[in-house]
Amino acid sequence: MAFGKKKRLAEHGVGVIEAGFCSPDLDPQAGVVVAWEGDQSIIAHAPAMYLDEALLRDRERDARRFLDHVEGFFQATKGRGPAADGILLKPPVAIVDEWPYPFAATTRTTLLGTLQANTSFDPKMSAVKTLQPTFWAYWAGVMNALHETGGIGEAYALRENLLYQCEGTGAKGSSTGTSARRSRTEFRRARVIGSRRRSER
Repeated sequence: MAFGKKKRLAEHGVGVIEAGFCSPDLDPQAGVVVAWEGDQSIIAHAPAMYLDEALLRDRERDARRFLDHVEGFFQATKGRGPAADGILLKPPVAIVDEWPYPFAATTRTTLLGTLQANTSFDPKMSAVKTLQPTFWAYWAGVMNALHETGGIGEAYALRENLLYQCEGTGAKGSSTGTSARRSRTEFRRARVIGSRRRSER
């Protein structure tokens, strides 16, 4: 699945994930298409990598509120089995497989080998409305893919990763400083290495 114009991976990029918003008012409940290319073991961590960047981009008060919202969402999924979860509780976006018309806005995130994200918004002003919904779109896209392939175990591991990330960030305040980013990056690196090893068996 790819968006209309094929784009090459950016230099040093190991993956790209995109979200296309269908509704003119950028309502994520009205439909979002998610597409990606690149290393699948890295793509699975796109939501966590994007979350770091989104918190840095957001105003401090909004970042704190958004972080609390994300953590609360994933805390609510704890203790629920796969049958009850569906796809680990559906986030506040509606994912659609394809959209035959131009998108009202797109978000494109290049995933770097340093386990950091670099995101662009088109048009740029759409970032005001799509910054936070893009996280949920990426999460839902990854969960849909795992649901289709029976990767519920990996889904739970990713959920635990994000909870760890939220708790670590919250303990240090809403600003994600260098030490906080380093600790979360090291944790995700261990997850990625583990995912690669499992896929090589």
